[in-house]
Amino acid sequence: MHDSLTKNLVCSQYFKDKIFFDNKTRISKQNESTNLRLTCDIIKKRRYFSPVPLSEEEKNFPLAYSFLVYKDYEFLELILSLIYQPQNIYCYAVDEKQPLSFKFKIFLLTTCFENVFITDTEYAISSGGLHYGTSHLECIKKIKYFDWKYIFLLQNHDFPLKTNAELVKILKVFQGTSDFKSARGSKGLIDQKLDWSFKGLKFYQNTSSWSSEILKTNITLGKGYSEVTVSRETANHIINVLNVTTYQSYFDKHHKFANDELFWSTLFSNYKYLKIPGTIPKHCIHSPGAMKSFTRYTRWSYDRKVNNCSSGYRRHSICIFGMEYLNELESQPHFFANKLMESFDVGAINCMGERIFNRTFFPERFKEIDLTPYSPRIQVRFQNFLKTSNDISKFNCNGFLLAYFLILFFIINGDSKKIPQIFGVVGRLTCDGKPMNDIKIKAFKDNDHLDTLLNKTYTNKNGVFVLLGKGESSRCLKAKVNIYHKCAKGWRLCYKKYTFWIPKKFIWKGKKIGKWLRVGQIRMSKTRGKWGERDCFN
Repeated sequence: MHDSLTKNLVCSQYFKDKIFFDNKTRISKQNESTNLRLTCDIIKKRRYFSPVPLSEEEKNFPLAYSFLVYKDYEFLELILSLIYQPQNIYCYAVDEKQPLSFKFKIFLLTTCFENVFITDTEYAISSGGLHYGTSHLECIKKIKYFDWKYIFLLQNHDFPLKTNAELVKILKVFQGTSDFKSARGSKGLIDQKLDWSFKGLKFYQNTSSWSSEILKTNITLGKGYSEVTVSRETANHIINVLNVTTYQSYFDKHHKFANDELFWSTLFSNYKYLKIPGTIPKHCIHSPGAMKSFTRYTRWSYDRKVNNCSSGYRRHSICIFGMEYLNELESQPHFFANKLMESFDVGAINCMGERIFNRTFFPERFKEIDLTPYSPRIQVRFQNFLKTSNDISKFNCNGFLLAYFLILFFIINGDSKKIPQIFGVVGRLTCDGKPMNDIKIKAFKDNDHLDTLLNKTYTNKNGVFVLLGKGESSRCLKAKVNIYHKCAKGWRLCYKKYTFWIPKKFIWKGKKIGKWLRVGQIRMSKTRGKWGERDCFN
C-alpha cells in the first residue's frame, strides 16, 4: 500500500488519537511516475484486486460506481483497488479536455477487468459543474443492463471511508431509497428565461391526464450535492420512464456556475409529478431530514459551524484532508471523503488506503459498523407512507424528529448515569521560536450545539501551561482545548483559535488523573501554517 515516499510511515498511530502533526513532515507527490507500466499483469501486481466476493451478502448485493475523472491516474488506480469487488460495476466518465495520454491510461485500466467501463461519449467537465449530471447519466446508461443495487456518483478525488461490506449493510437499511441533500434551490443558478414548467421540461411524452394547471406549474428547485447515492429503482425511473433530455440541456447549454448542485436534488424533490421512487415531495425541501446526506464528507472552510481547516490547505473553499484528519475521517458516518490529493499529502492517502484494505480483508480486527446514524431517514419514511396513503400533502416531513429525540432522551436520561471524569494537559507555546506569555487556554466539553466550559488557564512567561479539565457524562467525555493567540501575520483586532482534542485514553473516570497528556512544544509561526480560525468573542 505504501510507495517509496511513505514506506517508513507508521499509519496505525494516526487512527488511535487526535495527535499533533507537524506540517514540516508532510509528504507530497507533485508529479506522476513517468515510467509507469500499464499492462494488465503489472497493474494487478502493483495493486490487489479481489478476484472473488468476500461474503455471500456482498455477492448478492452488487454495487456500482460512476466517476468523473480528469487527472492523477495513479490515485484513481489506487481507489479502484480499494473498492474493487468482482460482483460490482465501475464506470469512468473522462473530461473531454484532457490529453490523450490520460484518456489512454484510463482506457487501458478498463481493459483489464470485465466489470470496469468507460463512457462512449465524452463531455467537457469544469470545476463549476458543467456536464456533471449528463456525464453521470452516460455511465448509468452504459451499465444499465448489469446487475447492481445502488450506484455512487462521485468525482476525481473522492476517497472511500467504508468497506464494501459496510456499504452493503448500510444500503440495506436504505430500503431502495436514494441518498441526497435537498435545500432550497436558488433561481440565480438557472437561466430564468427558459421554460421550467412541467410542460416545458417535457419529462413525459403523454401528459393527456395532466391538468393545464399542473402543466403550467414550474418545477420546484432543490439544492444539494452532485455526489449522491442512487438506488436501482430511482435510476431505472430516470432513464426508462422520464425523458430528461430537455432538463439536461437547460443545465448544459445554459450552464451557470455550480448549477450541478441543483441537478439531482431538483429531480429527487418533486415526487408528486415525477414519481421517482426513493425520493421526497417538494414540501419537504429544506426540512431537517432532507438536509442530511451520507454520500460524501466535506469540510467547507468558510462554514463557522465546522472547526478550522487544520491542514491549512484549501481548494475551491474545501479543506484538503491530510494526516491530521485520519482519525476524524474514520469516525464519520459518510461513505466517501473529499478531498485527499497526492500533490498535498500522499501520506494521508496511503495510510487511509492501508486502513480500508485492513478493514476489508481483516474485519475481525475492527469494530462492527454502527448502523444507528442511518435510521430513520426521511426517504424511507416517505416510501412507507405511500404504502398506506396517496395524499402526499399529509406527509409530515419532520416526523423523524420525534423518534430521534425520544431515542436521545432515553440515551441521556435512561438508566445511564453521568460519571465524573477528569483530564490534565501540559505543554508549551512558542511563536517563531519565542515563548508566548499570558495566552488564554480553555477546555470544553464538546456538545452538538453549545460547548460547555470546563476550565481555563494562561501560559507563563516561558510559554508553559498546565490545564485541568473536569466534567460529567454518561459516556466517555468528548473534550477539546482551544488556544487563543495572535501568532499570525496581519491579525490585530481579533485572536485566532487553535483547537486540539483530548484522546480518550487520557480521560479518566473519577477525580484522579491516571496520566497527564503532555503535548510538548507547539511551534506556531506567523508565516507558516494557519494556526486556527478567527475568534473575536473568546
